[in-house]
Amino acid sequence: MSLRKISVSPKSAFTFLAFIALATGITLWSSNALAAPAVRWEQGSVKVALPQGQSRLFVLTLTAQDNIPSTTVRVVPALQPYVTVTPANIPPLQKGQNVPVTLNISAPIAAALATIEGTVQLRQSGDSPNRTFPQPLPVTVTVITKAADDLPPDPGEAGKATLAGIDSNNNGVRDDVEIYIATIEPNSAKHREALKSFAVAIQRQLLQTNKSEAYEAARVTDRAMDCLDYVGKFDENKWKEVEALMVNTKARFSAYQAFQAAMNDTVSDETPRNQLSSTCTFIVDALPN
Repeated sequence: MSLRKISVSPKSAFTFLAFIALATGITLWSSNALAAPAVRWEQGSVKVALPQGQSRLFVLTLTAQDNIPSTTVRVVPALQPYVTVTPANIPPLQKGQNVPVTLNISAPIAAALATIEGTVQLRQSGDSPNRTFPQPLPVTVTVITKAADDLPPDPGEAGKATLAGIDSNNNGVRDDVEIYIATIEPNSAKHREALKSFAVAIQRQLLQTNKSEAYEAARVTDRAMDCLDYVGKFDENKWKEVEALMVNTKARFSAYQAFQAAMNDTVSDETPRNQLSSTCTFIVDALPN
């Protein structure tokens, strides 16, 4: 089953309203709205892939960038079947004050396979319930088939504590990377496996300790890239996203640079196109899509 994408486009909605305003003379905002004090979320966005029937909690810190009055935490309608927020109401905050906000994101057992995009917003309580404080929190929920419910738990910040990270299911792919791959490739098992093979190769680059291991890591990486080419993913940027996530700490980036420097003068042989399928570490034709 293919995914449909449901998205909320504030830009297009605002453009339409602006056109109506110009035609009718209606004022869409006031100086008070323009001067609305900002809030800052601990992370810029939340993206999660969930098998049908599963849920995940995210505890985020919301920081007031200025003094703000009492607010209501609002989930846009598109996300309401999937996202609930605690607390629903926040008392007045002083500039610099923090408050924890918990997002419970779930995929109903009968939910359609889809990617749903929207935001969590703060709206002023009381006399001005429609006043929304920037910045909203973008949230993306991807509902994936229940067959993929073997995803490991999100390691959070603990996953960044060491060079190797956390691989709780011992499949060679860091847990945070495996979850991310499921998020960006929810429809194709072949593409997920190819990206995971590439992640395994980058992990070998980071963990190599001598010239022999470095050469082997380079060989594995070449084969992983050839496999991406075979399944049609080489020309997309998703493998680059995985590569960036693999080197997401100072220690990992330093190890990556050290590997690149060690392999700077090496040249690899090009695999003939009729042999690309043999470079995959999984049986491509055995996967359904």
